Amino acid sequence: MNLTELQIKAELRSKWQAIDLGIAMAKRWYLPMFLSWLIPAVIIFTGMNIFFWESPWVAILTVWWLKPLFDRLPLFLLSRYLFNEATFKQLNLKSLFKLYCFDLLSALTWRRLDFRRSFSLAITILEKQKGLKRSKRYSLLQQGCGNAATWLTLVLVHLEMLVCLGFISLIILFIPQDINWDFFRTILDNSLLFEHIYNSIYVVSVCLIAPFYVACGFSLYINRRIELEAWDLELIFRHSMEKRTEGNALQATVSSLAAICLSASLLLPSTPVQAEQTYPNTAKPVDPVFIENIESVDTKQEILSILESPPFVIEKQVTEWQLKPTDHETDSDMDLPEWLKNLEDIDGFSGFIKGAALVIEIAIWVAIALLVFFLLKSLVENLDLRPGSKRTSKITTQDKPEVIMGLVLTTESLPNDIEAAMSTAINDGDNRLALSLLYRYSLYQLIHHHNVPLENWHTEYECSAIVAQHLNNELSQFFTTLTLIWQQQAYAHITPDMAQMKKLCSSVVEVMKP
Repeated sequence: MNLTELQIKAELRSKWQAIDLGIAMAKRWYLPMFLSWLIPAVIIFTGMNIFFWESPWVAILTVWWLKPLFDRLPLFLLSRYLFNEATFKQLNLKSLFKLYCFDLLSALTWRRLDFRRSFSLAITILEKQKGLKRSKRYSLLQQGCGNAATWLTLVLVHLEMLVCLGFISLIILFIPQDINWDFFRTILDNSLLFEHIYNSIYVVSVCLIAPFYVACGFSLYINRRIELEAWDLELIFRHSMEKRTEGNALQATVSSLAAICLSASLLLPSTPVQAEQTYPNTAKPVDPVFIENIESVDTKQEILSILESPPFVIEKQVTEWQLKPTDHETDSDMDLPEWLKNLEDIDGFSGFIKGAALVIEIAIWVAIALLVFFLLKSLVENLDLRPGSKRTSKITTQDKPEVIMGLVLTTESLPNDIEAAMSTAINDGDNRLALSLLYRYSLYQLIHHHNVPLENWHTEYECSAIVAQHLNNELSQFFTTLTLIWQQQAYAHITPDMAQMKKLCSSVVEVMKP
Protein backbone atom coordinates (compact mmCIF):
# COMPACT_ATOMS: atom_id res chain seq x y z
CA MET A 1 0.00 0.00 0.00
CA ASN A 2 1.68 3.15 -1.28
CA LEU A 3 -0.04 6.26 0.08
CA THR A 4 1.59 8.52 -2.49
CA GLU A 5 -0.36 6.68 -5.21
CA LEU A 6 -3.72 7.12 -3.47
CA GLN A 7 -6.32 8.09 -6.09
CA ILE A 8 -8.45 10.14 -3.68
CA LYS A 9 -7.61 13.11 -1.53
CA ALA A 10 -6.57 11.89 1.92
CA GLU A 11 -8.68 14.06 4.19
CA LEU A 12 -11.01 13.34 7.06
CA ARG A 13 -14.67 13.18 6.00
CA SER A 14 -17.92 12.55 7.82
CA LYS A 15 -19.45 9.11 7.52
CA TRP A 16 -22.09 10.32 5.05
CA GLN A 17 -19.47 12.10 2.94
CA ALA A 18 -17.50 8.84 2.92
CA ILE A 19 -20.56 7.04 1.54
CA ASP A 20 -20.87 9.70 -1.18
CA LEU A 21 -17.21 9.15 -2.02
CA GLY A 22 -17.93 5.40 -2.24
CA ILE A 23 -20.63 6.06 -4.83
CA ALA A 24 -18.16 8.12 -6.88
CA MET A 25 -15.58 5.32 -6.62
CA ALA A 26 -18.15 2.75 -7.76
CA LYS A 27 -19.05 4.91 -10.77
CA ARG A 28 -15.34 5.32 -11.63
CA TRP A 29 -14.58 1.56 -11.63
CA TYR A 30 -18.09 0.21 -12.12
CA LEU A 31 -17.58 -2.15 -15.06
CA PRO A 32 -14.80 -4.39 -13.62
CA MET A 33 -16.55 -4.51 -10.24
CA PHE A 34 -19.87 -5.38 -11.88
CA LEU A 35 -18.38 -8.15 -14.01
CA SER A 36 -16.37 -9.61 -11.12
CA TRP A 37 -19.63 -9.92 -9.15
CA LEU A 38 -21.80 -11.02 -12.06
CA ILE A 39 -19.68 -13.84 -13.50
CA PRO A 40 -19.41 -16.10 -10.41
CA ALA A 41 -23.01 -15.34 -9.42
CA VAL A 42 -24.35 -16.32 -12.86
CA ILE A 43 -22.25 -19.50 -12.88
CA ILE A 44 -23.60 -20.60 -9.49
CA PHE A 45 -27.15 -19.53 -10.35
CA THR A 46 -27.17 -21.36 -13.69
CA GLY A 47 -25.70 -24.53 -12.21
CA MET A 48 -28.25 -24.62 -9.38
CA ASN A 49 -31.11 -24.08 -11.83
CA ILE A 50 -29.92 -26.99 -13.95
CA PHE A 51 -29.83 -29.38 -11.01
CA PHE A 52 -32.93 -28.01 -9.22
CA TRP A 53 -35.19 -26.89 -12.06
CA GLU A 54 -38.35 -27.96 -10.26
CA SER A 55 -37.32 -26.03 -7.12
CA PRO A 56 -36.33 -22.50 -8.17
CA TRP A 57 -36.08 -21.33 -4.58
CA VAL A 58 -32.93 -23.42 -4.12
CA ALA A 59 -31.01 -21.43 -6.76
CA ILE A 60 -32.07 -17.99 -5.55
CA LEU A 61 -31.48 -18.90 -1.89
CA THR A 62 -27.98 -20.14 -2.76
CA VAL A 63 -27.08 -16.93 -4.59
CA TRP A 64 -28.45 -14.80 -1.76
CA TRP A 65 -26.56 -16.80 0.87
CA LEU A 66 -23.26 -16.56 -1.04
CA LYS A 67 -23.41 -12.77 -1.49
CA PRO A 68 -20.55 -12.24 1.05
CA LEU A 69 -18.30 -14.38 -1.16
CA PHE A 70 -19.30 -12.59 -4.35
CA ASP A 71 -18.37 -9.25 -2.71
CA ARG A 72 -14.76 -10.31 -2.18
CA LEU A 73 -13.34 -10.04 -5.70
CA PRO A 74 -14.88 -6.57 -6.39
CA LEU A 75 -13.42 -5.36 -3.09
CA PHE A 76 -9.99 -6.76 -3.98
CA LEU A 77 -10.06 -5.01 -7.39
CA LEU A 78 -11.25 -1.73 -5.89
CA SER A 79 -8.46 -1.72 -3.30
CA ARG A 80 -5.88 -2.16 -6.07
CA TYR A 81 -7.44 0.53 -8.27
CA LEU A 82 -7.54 2.94 -5.34
CA PHE A 83 -3.80 2.67 -4.72
CA ASN A 84 -2.92 2.45 -8.42
CA GLU A 85 -1.43 -1.03 -8.15
CA ALA A 86 -1.17 -3.69 -10.82
CA THR A 87 -4.21 -5.91 -10.50
CA PHE A 88 -4.15 -8.73 -12.99
CA LYS A 89 -0.56 -9.69 -12.23
CA GLN A 90 -1.71 -10.73 -8.76
CA LEU A 91 -4.73 -12.75 -9.94
CA ASN A 92 -4.46 -16.43 -10.71
CA LEU A 93 -6.34 -19.58 -9.76
CA LYS A 94 -4.37 -20.03 -6.56
CA SER A 95 -4.88 -16.44 -5.38
CA LEU A 96 -8.60 -16.58 -6.24
CA PHE A 97 -8.96 -19.82 -4.29
CA LYS A 98 -7.33 -18.23 -1.25
CA LEU A 99 -9.44 -15.11 -1.66
CA TYR A 100 -12.73 -17.01 -1.60
CA CYS A 101 -11.78 -19.62 1.00
CA PHE A 102 -10.22 -17.39 3.67
CA ASP A 103 -12.40 -17.42 6.81
CA LEU A 104 -15.18 -19.01 4.76
CA LEU A 105 -17.06 -20.78 7.57
CA SER A 106 -17.65 -17.72 9.75
CA ALA A 107 -18.52 -15.56 6.72
CA LEU A 108 -21.38 -17.90 5.76
CA THR A 109 -22.63 -18.78 9.25
CA TRP A 110 -22.72 -16.48 12.27
CA ARG A 111 -21.54 -13.38 10.34
CA ARG A 112 -23.80 -13.92 7.31
CA LEU A 113 -26.58 -11.66 8.63
CA ASP A 114 -24.25 -8.91 9.82
CA PHE A 115 -25.73 -5.56 8.74
CA ARG A 116 -22.24 -4.01 8.74
CA ARG A 117 -20.73 -6.60 6.42
CA SER A 118 -19.75 -4.07 3.74
CA PHE A 119 -17.58 -2.23 6.29
CA SER A 120 -16.01 -5.26 8.00
CA LEU A 121 -15.28 -7.13 4.76
CA ALA A 122 -12.04 -5.19 4.25
CA ILE A 123 -10.75 -6.38 7.64
CA THR A 124 -11.15 -9.98 6.52
CA ILE A 125 -10.03 -9.74 2.90
CA LEU A 126 -7.41 -6.98 2.89
CA GLU A 127 -5.98 -7.21 6.43
CA LYS A 128 -6.33 -11.04 6.60
CA GLN A 129 -7.66 -10.90 10.15
CA LYS A 130 -9.82 -13.59 11.72
CA GLY A 131 -10.81 -14.86 15.11
CA LEU A 132 -10.02 -12.77 18.18
CA LYS A 133 -7.69 -10.40 16.29
CA ARG A 134 -10.45 -9.61 13.83
CA SER A 135 -12.93 -8.93 16.64
CA LYS A 136 -10.57 -6.48 18.33
CA ARG A 137 -9.77 -4.77 15.06
CA TYR A 138 -13.44 -4.54 14.11
CA SER A 139 -14.46 -3.12 17.49
CA LEU A 140 -11.84 -0.39 17.06
CA LEU A 141 -12.68 0.56 13.48
CA GLN A 142 -16.48 0.53 13.70
CA GLN A 143 -16.64 3.21 16.39
CA GLY A 144 -18.39 6.27 15.01
CA CYS A 145 -19.38 4.78 11.64
CA GLY A 146 -21.06 1.46 12.43
CA ASN A 147 -24.57 2.88 12.25
CA ALA A 148 -23.82 4.36 8.82
CA ALA A 149 -22.83 0.88 7.57
CA THR A 150 -26.10 -0.50 8.95
CA TRP A 151 -28.18 2.16 7.21
CA LEU A 152 -26.22 1.54 4.01
CA THR A 153 -27.27 -2.13 4.07
CA LEU A 154 -30.92 -1.33 4.78
CA VAL A 155 -31.17 1.30 2.05
CA LEU A 156 -29.47 -0.78 -0.65
CA VAL A 157 -31.55 -3.89 0.17
CA HIS A 158 -34.68 -1.83 -0.48
CA LEU A 159 -33.05 -0.40 -3.61
CA GLU A 160 -32.48 -3.95 -4.89
CA MET A 161 -36.20 -4.69 -4.50
CA LEU A 162 -37.13 -1.42 -6.23
CA VAL A 163 -34.86 -2.20 -9.19
CA CYS A 164 -36.34 -5.69 -9.43
CA LEU A 165 -39.90 -4.36 -9.38
CA GLY A 166 -38.86 -1.71 -11.89
CA PHE A 167 -37.70 -4.38 -14.36
CA ILE A 168 -41.00 -6.26 -13.98
CA SER A 169 -43.01 -3.07 -14.47
CA LEU A 170 -40.93 -2.22 -17.53
CA ILE A 171 -41.74 -5.60 -19.07
CA ILE A 172 -45.45 -5.10 -18.43
CA LEU A 173 -45.37 -1.56 -19.88
CA PHE A 174 -43.85 -2.85 -23.14
CA ILE A 175 -46.86 -5.12 -23.75
CA PRO A 176 -49.08 -3.46 -26.40
CA GLN A 177 -52.50 -2.36 -25.18
CA ASP A 178 -54.21 -4.09 -28.11
CA ILE A 179 -53.23 -7.50 -26.70
CA ASN A 180 -55.92 -8.81 -24.37
CA TRP A 181 -53.59 -10.57 -21.90
CA ASP A 182 -54.56 -11.42 -18.37
CA PHE A 183 -51.13 -11.06 -16.78
CA PHE A 184 -52.06 -12.40 -13.36
CA ARG A 185 -53.89 -15.39 -14.79
CA THR A 186 -50.82 -16.22 -16.87
CA ILE A 187 -48.66 -16.12 -13.74
CA LEU A 188 -50.95 -18.51 -11.92
CA ASP A 189 -51.03 -20.92 -14.85
CA ASN A 190 -47.22 -20.87 -15.32
CA SER A 191 -45.96 -20.40 -11.79
CA LEU A 192 -42.71 -22.35 -12.31
CA LEU A 193 -41.68 -20.35 -15.36
CA PHE A 194 -42.56 -17.10 -13.63
CA GLU A 195 -40.42 -18.03 -10.62
CA HIS A 196 -37.41 -18.64 -12.87
CA ILE A 197 -37.94 -15.32 -14.66
CA TYR A 198 -38.32 -13.46 -11.38
CA ASN A 199 -35.20 -15.10 -9.93
CA SER A 200 -33.19 -14.09 -12.99
CA ILE A 201 -34.40 -10.48 -12.70
CA TYR A 202 -33.51 -10.48 -9.00
CA VAL A 203 -29.96 -11.73 -9.68
CA VAL A 204 -29.43 -9.00 -12.30
CA SER A 205 -30.77 -6.36 -9.88
CA VAL A 206 -28.41 -7.50 -7.13
CA CYS A 207 -25.46 -7.44 -9.54
CA LEU A 208 -26.29 -3.86 -10.53
CA ILE A 209 -26.37 -2.64 -6.91
CA ALA A 210 -23.46 -4.73 -5.55
CA PRO A 211 -20.60 -2.41 -6.73
CA PHE A 212 -22.13 0.51 -4.84
CA TYR A 213 -22.58 -1.62 -1.72
CA VAL A 214 -18.95 -2.79 -1.77
CA ALA A 215 -17.50 0.63 -2.64
CA CYS A 216 -19.47 2.55 0.01
CA GLY A 217 -18.49 0.09 2.75
CA PHE A 218 -14.86 0.22 1.67
CA SER A 219 -14.96 4.03 1.61
CA LEU A 220 -16.17 4.02 5.24
CA TYR A 221 -13.27 1.72 6.09
CA ILE A 222 -10.72 3.95 4.32
CA ASN A 223 -12.11 7.05 6.03
CA ARG A 224 -11.74 5.38 9.42
CA ARG A 225 -8.11 4.43 8.59
CA ILE A 226 -7.40 8.03 7.61
CA GLU A 227 -8.81 9.19 10.95
CA LEU A 228 -6.89 6.69 13.10
CA GLU A 229 -3.57 6.62 11.22
CA ALA A 230 -3.47 10.27 10.07
CA TRP A 231 -2.77 9.53 6.43
CA ASP A 232 -3.27 13.20 5.57
CA LEU A 233 -0.46 14.26 7.94
CA GLU A 234 1.81 11.52 6.68
CA LEU A 235 1.33 12.63 3.09
CA ILE A 236 2.11 16.24 4.03
CA PHE A 237 5.32 15.16 5.76
CA ARG A 238 6.29 13.07 2.75
CA HIS A 239 5.63 15.98 0.43
CA SER A 240 7.70 18.24 2.65
CA MET A 241 10.52 15.69 2.66
CA GLU A 242 10.43 15.54 -1.14
CA LYS A 243 10.72 19.33 -1.31
CA ARG A 244 13.56 19.29 1.16
CA THR A 245 15.33 16.60 -0.85
CA GLU A 246 14.93 18.65 -4.02
CA GLY A 247 16.30 21.72 -2.19
CA ASN A 248 19.32 19.76 -0.96
CA ALA A 249 19.97 18.48 -4.46
CA LEU A 250 19.83 22.06 -5.80
CA GLN A 251 22.18 23.19 -3.06
CA ALA A 252 24.60 20.37 -3.86
CA THR A 253 24.47 21.25 -7.57
CA VAL A 254 25.18 24.93 -6.92
CA SER A 255 28.05 24.04 -4.57
CA SER A 256 29.57 21.71 -7.16
CA LEU A 257 29.39 24.38 -9.84
CA ALA A 258 30.98 26.89 -7.47
CA ALA A 259 33.82 24.47 -6.68
CA ILE A 260 34.43 23.84 -10.38
CA CYS A 261 34.54 27.57 -11.10
CA LEU A 262 36.94 28.16 -8.20
CA SER A 263 39.24 25.39 -9.40
CA ALA A 264 39.20 26.80 -12.91
CA SER A 265 40.02 30.29 -11.64
CA LEU A 266 43.02 28.97 -9.77
CA LEU A 267 44.33 27.27 -12.87
CA LEU A 268 43.99 30.41 -15.04
CA PRO A 269 46.58 33.26 -15.04
CA SER A 270 46.13 35.78 -12.24
CA THR A 271 44.33 38.80 -13.77
CA PRO A 272 42.07 40.00 -10.95
CA VAL A 273 41.21 43.44 -12.51
CA GLN A 274 40.13 41.92 -15.81
CA ALA A 275 38.14 39.23 -14.06
CA GLU A 276 36.45 41.89 -11.97
CA GLN A 277 35.55 43.91 -15.07
CA THR A 278 34.38 40.87 -17.04
CA TYR A 279 32.14 39.42 -14.32
CA PRO A 280 30.85 42.36 -12.33
CA ASN A 281 27.31 41.01 -11.80
CA THR A 282 27.94 37.36 -10.93
CA ALA A 283 24.88 36.05 -9.01
CA LYS A 284 25.35 34.80 -5.49
CA PRO A 285 24.50 31.17 -4.71
CA VAL A 286 20.99 30.61 -3.40
CA ASP A 287 20.94 30.58 0.39
CA PRO A 288 19.74 27.08 1.49
CA VAL A 289 18.53 28.50 4.78
CA PHE A 290 16.13 30.74 2.85
CA ILE A 291 14.71 27.74 0.93
CA GLU A 292 14.38 25.82 4.15
CA ASN A 293 12.49 28.67 5.80
CA ILE A 294 10.01 28.93 2.90
CA GLU A 295 9.33 25.20 2.94
CA SER A 296 8.91 25.13 6.68
CA VAL A 297 6.39 27.98 6.57
CA ASP A 298 4.23 26.21 3.97
CA THR A 299 4.42 22.93 5.82
CA LYS A 300 3.63 24.62 9.13
CA GLN A 301 0.54 26.27 7.68
CA GLU A 302 -0.73 22.97 6.25
CA ILE A 303 -0.14 21.17 9.55
CA LEU A 304 -1.82 23.91 11.56
CA SER A 305 -4.87 23.82 9.27
CA ILE A 306 -5.21 20.09 9.95
CA LEU A 307 -4.64 20.43 13.69
CA GLU A 308 -7.36 23.06 13.86
CA SER A 309 -9.96 20.68 12.38
CA PRO A 310 -11.56 17.47 13.78
CA PRO A 311 -10.60 15.07 15.23
CA PHE A 312 -7.80 17.19 16.79
CA VAL A 313 -10.32 19.85 17.75
CA ILE A 314 -13.12 17.93 19.45
CA GLU A 315 -16.58 19.18 18.59
CA LYS A 316 -19.37 17.38 20.39
CA GLN A 317 -22.89 17.63 19.00
CA VAL A 318 -25.63 16.91 21.56
CA THR A 319 -29.06 16.02 20.14
CA GLU A 320 -30.90 14.96 23.30
CA TRP A 321 -31.99 16.55 26.58
CA GLN A 322 -29.59 16.34 29.49
CA LEU A 323 -30.09 17.25 33.14
CA LYS A 324 -28.46 20.49 34.16
CA PRO A 325 -25.74 19.91 36.78
CA THR A 326 -26.96 20.95 40.22
CA ASP A 327 -25.17 23.41 42.44
CA HIS A 328 -24.84 21.66 45.81
CA GLU A 329 -24.00 24.86 47.64
CA THR A 330 -27.16 26.56 46.37
CA ASP A 331 -29.30 23.52 47.25
CA SER A 332 -27.91 23.37 50.78
CA ASP A 333 -28.46 27.07 51.34
CA MET A 334 -32.06 27.03 50.03
CA ASP A 335 -34.59 27.58 52.84
CA LEU A 336 -37.73 25.41 52.96
CA PRO A 337 -41.16 26.97 53.68
CA GLU A 338 -42.11 27.14 57.34
CA TRP A 339 -45.28 25.04 56.92
CA LEU A 340 -43.26 22.25 55.24
CA LYS A 341 -40.78 22.26 58.12
CA ASN A 342 -43.68 21.93 60.59
CA LEU A 343 -45.08 18.96 58.66
CA GLU A 344 -41.69 17.23 58.69
CA ASP A 345 -41.62 17.51 62.50
CA ILE A 346 -44.86 15.51 62.85
CA ASP A 347 -44.24 11.87 63.82
CA GLY A 348 -45.08 9.44 61.01
CA PHE A 349 -45.50 12.12 58.36
CA SER A 350 -42.59 10.90 56.24
CA GLY A 351 -43.98 7.35 56.33
CA PHE A 352 -47.38 8.64 55.25
CA ILE A 353 -45.81 10.47 52.31
CA LYS A 354 -43.94 7.33 51.19
CA GLY A 355 -47.12 5.24 51.44
CA ALA A 356 -49.15 7.76 49.48
CA ALA A 357 -46.46 7.92 46.80
CA LEU A 358 -46.48 4.11 46.56
CA VAL A 359 -50.28 4.05 46.16
CA ILE A 360 -50.16 6.71 43.45
CA GLU A 361 -47.42 4.82 41.61
CA ILE A 362 -49.42 1.58 41.71
CA ALA A 363 -52.52 3.41 40.46
CA ILE A 364 -50.56 4.88 37.54
CA TRP A 365 -49.16 1.48 36.53
CA VAL A 366 -52.63 -0.12 36.74
CA ALA A 367 -54.04 2.66 34.53
CA ILE A 368 -51.25 2.14 31.97
CA ALA A 369 -51.84 -1.64 31.97
CA LEU A 370 -55.61 -1.16 31.43
CA LEU A 371 -54.96 1.32 28.62
CA VAL A 372 -52.59 -1.10 26.86
CA PHE A 373 -55.11 -3.95 27.32
CA PHE A 374 -58.00 -2.02 25.77
CA LEU A 375 -55.83 -0.79 22.92
CA LEU A 376 -54.72 -4.33 22.09
CA LYS A 377 -58.29 -5.60 22.38
CA SER A 378 -59.53 -2.91 20.01
CA LEU A 379 -56.70 -3.65 17.58
CA VAL A 380 -57.48 -7.39 17.55
CA GLU A 381 -61.18 -6.76 17.00
CA ASN A 382 -60.52 -4.38 14.12
CA LEU A 383 -58.08 -6.74 12.44
CA ASP A 384 -60.20 -9.89 12.87
CA LEU A 385 -61.74 -10.56 9.44
CA ARG A 386 -62.88 -14.15 10.01
CA PRO A 387 -66.50 -15.01 9.11
CA GLY A 388 -68.74 -14.32 12.06
CA SER A 389 -66.29 -12.02 13.83
CA LYS A 390 -67.24 -8.60 15.17
CA ARG A 391 -65.27 -6.88 12.43
CA THR A 392 -67.16 -8.80 9.73
CA SER A 393 -70.49 -8.06 11.36
CA LYS A 394 -69.63 -4.34 11.41
CA ILE A 395 -68.88 -4.46 7.72
CA THR A 396 -72.11 -6.23 6.89
CA THR A 397 -74.20 -3.77 8.86
CA GLN A 398 -72.87 -0.78 6.93
CA ASP A 399 -74.74 0.79 4.03
CA LYS A 400 -74.63 -1.43 0.98
CA PRO A 401 -73.18 0.12 -2.18
CA GLU A 402 -75.82 0.93 -4.77
CA VAL A 403 -73.43 1.54 -7.68
CA ILE A 404 -70.33 -0.47 -8.60
CA MET A 405 -68.35 0.34 -11.75
CA GLY A 406 -71.28 2.44 -12.97
CA LEU A 407 -73.76 -0.45 -12.61
CA VAL A 408 -76.85 0.39 -10.53
CA LEU A 409 -77.51 -2.37 -7.98
CA THR A 410 -80.86 -1.51 -6.42
CA THR A 411 -84.10 -3.47 -6.22
CA GLU A 412 -85.81 -1.01 -8.57
CA SER A 413 -83.11 -1.42 -11.24
CA LEU A 414 -83.67 -5.19 -11.56
CA PRO A 415 -86.81 -6.86 -12.92
CA ASN A 416 -89.03 -8.87 -10.60
CA ASP A 417 -88.62 -12.04 -12.65
CA ILE A 418 -84.95 -12.06 -13.54
CA GLU A 419 -85.06 -15.39 -15.34
CA ALA A 420 -87.87 -14.27 -17.64
CA ALA A 421 -86.12 -10.99 -18.42
CA MET A 422 -82.87 -12.74 -19.30
CA SER A 423 -84.67 -15.34 -21.45
CA THR A 424 -86.50 -12.59 -23.34
CA ALA A 425 -83.24 -10.76 -24.03
CA ILE A 426 -81.56 -13.95 -25.25
CA ASN A 427 -84.48 -14.84 -27.54
CA ASP A 428 -84.37 -11.31 -28.97
CA GLY A 429 -80.66 -11.78 -29.71
CA ASP A 430 -79.59 -9.05 -27.26
CA ASN A 431 -76.88 -11.01 -25.44
CA ARG A 432 -75.30 -7.80 -24.12
CA LEU A 433 -78.49 -6.86 -22.23
CA ALA A 434 -78.87 -10.40 -20.93
CA LEU A 435 -75.27 -10.45 -19.74
CA SER A 436 -75.69 -7.05 -18.07
CA LEU A 437 -78.78 -8.29 -16.19
CA LEU A 438 -76.94 -11.44 -15.21
CA TYR A 439 -73.87 -9.62 -13.90
CA ARG A 440 -75.87 -6.96 -12.01
CA TYR A 441 -78.13 -9.59 -10.45
CA SER A 442 -75.10 -11.59 -9.31
CA LEU A 443 -73.50 -8.52 -7.70
CA TYR A 444 -76.79 -7.65 -5.98
CA GLN A 445 -77.15 -11.15 -4.55
CA LEU A 446 -73.53 -11.22 -3.37
CA ILE A 447 -73.89 -7.90 -1.54
CA HIS A 448 -77.37 -8.25 0.00
CA HIS A 449 -77.73 -11.99 0.61
CA HIS A 450 -74.18 -13.35 0.92
CA ASN A 451 -72.75 -10.36 2.82
CA VAL A 452 -69.70 -10.03 0.59
CA PRO A 453 -67.95 -6.71 1.55
CA LEU A 454 -67.88 -5.09 -1.88
CA GLU A 455 -67.37 -1.34 -2.23
CA ASN A 456 -68.33 1.09 -4.97
CA TRP A 457 -64.68 1.68 -6.01
CA HIS A 458 -63.88 -2.00 -6.60
CA THR A 459 -63.04 -3.21 -10.10
CA GLU A 460 -64.13 -6.48 -11.74
CA TYR A 461 -60.89 -8.17 -10.76
CA GLU A 462 -61.12 -6.97 -7.16
CA CYS A 463 -64.74 -8.12 -6.87
CA SER A 464 -63.77 -11.57 -8.16
CA ALA A 465 -60.87 -11.81 -5.69
CA ILE A 466 -63.02 -10.77 -2.71
CA VAL A 467 -65.75 -13.28 -3.65
CA ALA A 468 -63.16 -16.05 -3.88
CA GLN A 469 -61.89 -15.08 -0.43
CA HIS A 470 -65.26 -15.08 1.35
CA LEU A 471 -67.40 -17.74 -0.38
CA ASN A 472 -67.27 -21.42 -1.31
CA ASN A 473 -65.63 -22.82 -4.41
CA GLU A 474 -68.79 -23.37 -6.51
CA LEU A 475 -70.06 -19.82 -6.17
CA SER A 476 -66.63 -18.22 -6.54
CA GLN A 477 -65.87 -20.28 -9.66
CA PHE A 478 -69.20 -19.30 -11.20
CA PHE A 479 -68.62 -15.60 -10.50
CA THR A 480 -65.02 -15.79 -11.81
CA THR A 481 -66.27 -17.30 -15.08
CA LEU A 482 -69.03 -14.71 -15.29
CA THR A 483 -66.52 -11.89 -14.66
CA LEU A 484 -64.25 -13.05 -17.51
CA ILE A 485 -67.19 -13.27 -19.92
CA TRP A 486 -68.39 -9.82 -18.81
CA GLN A 487 -64.93 -8.27 -19.33
CA GLN A 488 -64.68 -9.78 -22.82
CA GLN A 489 -68.11 -8.36 -23.71
CA ALA A 490 -67.58 -4.93 -22.08
CA TYR A 491 -64.02 -4.18 -23.20
CA ALA A 492 -63.20 -6.49 -26.12
CA HIS A 493 -66.74 -6.68 -27.58
CA ILE A 494 -66.55 -10.47 -27.74
CA THR A 495 -70.12 -11.76 -27.46
CA PRO A 496 -70.58 -15.22 -25.90
CA ASP A 497 -72.47 -17.84 -27.88
CA MET A 498 -76.12 -18.70 -27.30
CA ALA A 499 -75.50 -22.02 -25.55
CA GLN A 500 -73.12 -20.47 -23.04
CA MET A 501 -75.57 -17.68 -22.25
CA LYS A 502 -78.47 -20.11 -21.69
CA LYS A 503 -76.31 -22.22 -19.40
CA LEU A 504 -75.37 -19.19 -17.29
CA CYS A 505 -78.94 -17.93 -17.08
CA SER A 506 -80.32 -21.32 -16.07
CA SER A 507 -77.81 -21.78 -13.25
CA VAL A 508 -77.50 -18.25 -11.85
CA VAL A 509 -80.62 -18.36 -9.64
CA GLU A 510 -79.71 -21.74 -8.20
CA VAL A 511 -76.10 -20.79 -7.55
CA MET A 512 -76.80 -17.33 -6.13
CA LYS A 513 -79.55 -18.26 -3.71
CA PRO A 514 -78.61 -17.71 -0.01
